[in-house]
Amino acid sequence: MIQRDAVVSYLDSLFQVHSVSEISWNGLQFEGSDAVRTIAFAVDSGIATFAKAAEANADMLIVHHGLFWGKANPVITGVHRKRIGILFENNLSLYAMHLPLDAHGELGNNSGLLKLIGAEPSGRFCDCHPLKLGALGSFSSPQNIDSLAEKLGSTLNCIPKLLRVSDEPITNVAAMSGACGRDDLIEAAQLGVQLLITGEQSEFYHDAHDYGISVLFLGHHASETVGISLLQDHMQKQFPNIEMVWVACPTLL
Repeated sequence: MIQRDAVVSYLDSLFQVHSVSEISWNGLQFEGSDAVRTIAFAVDSGIATFAKAAEANADMLIVHHGLFWGKANPVITGVHRKRIGILFENNLSLYAMHLPLDAHGELGNNSGLLKLIGAEPSGRFCDCHPLKLGALGSFSSPQNIDSLAEKLGSTLNCIPKLLRVSDEPITNVAAMSGACGRDDLIEAAQLGVQLLITGEQSEFYHDAHDYGISVLFLGHHASETVGISLLQDHMQKQFPNIEMVWVACPTLL
């Protein structure tokens, strides 16, 4: 058992969550039990996720996508009341980290995606001050694009969709989990990247072909299971006496 505030303090420091200004209210979003014996991990907030964490007797749930965003209406009614109600009734703390998890050099979604395919880190892209969200990587020997897609699909239990612009083996790759913007794709291409790995499928056909960069779409959810899973492993080593459990709620998107 460990005190909730000790876990929160550790996560706040590890990810520097309060140094980043963004749409997500990162950090502790709902205060539950003072004592933590079990921590659950998931990508998204929602009734199904909260219920599964409660069924696992979790005292804290750590997610990538929290409940509180931007200037959203703070009134706790309807669906929002049902969600908060599950946390309240089960004394379940909710901790969220959005962009800090995407960008983390060791435990982040994007660095993690490149590790899964054996790419060596070579830099960052997509400036979101003070973070650079995207990860750049390279291979010591050229890689077959279909083999990389198959490996990620198998590892992440998803069906990748490939926007192919060339059959040439690749040596340079980039990762931008979740959703990638047109400007991010162009920046990656201009940095010499041959393959961009991302989540949501976007209308990149002409930009990809014109800039000469293939794009591998994994689905938003699947692409962002990586960082939270790495964090679960990290937290198990950091707090060996705490039970760590994974909450699977795939969205198919």
